[in-house]
Amino acid sequence: MIGFLPFLLGATLFAWARATFRRHMTALMPWARTTALVTDGPYRFTRNPIYLAFELMYLGLSCIFDSAYVLIMLLVVVVLFDRVQIPREERYLQGIFGAEFDSYATKVRRWL
Repeated sequence: MIGFLPFLLGATLFAWARATFRRHMTALMPWARTTALVTDGPYRFTRNPIYLAFELMYLGLSCIFDSAYVLIMLLVVVVLFDRVQIPREERYLQGIFGAEFDSYATKVRRWL
């Protein structure tokens, strides 16, 4: 039962982040062209609410299924997000939005 709380929290965070992207009419997927720097909604608290949401859901699932394997895989996923995917996306955003992204990145932490 404990796993349902992080799973639901993650699902709610994902829905909030997705709705925020839609309101700004910019791409949700990291491989699509970005048309706006989203800094409101959950992006006021973390630069990566979608990745955080996925990690919370993954944590919830590891508890729901009582799986140490899933928990270990979560650690691998967190490292890959933090060391590979997020830096790539941040370079892309900095290239498009320049000083605006730099200012945002100094005010809002990568995770929490």
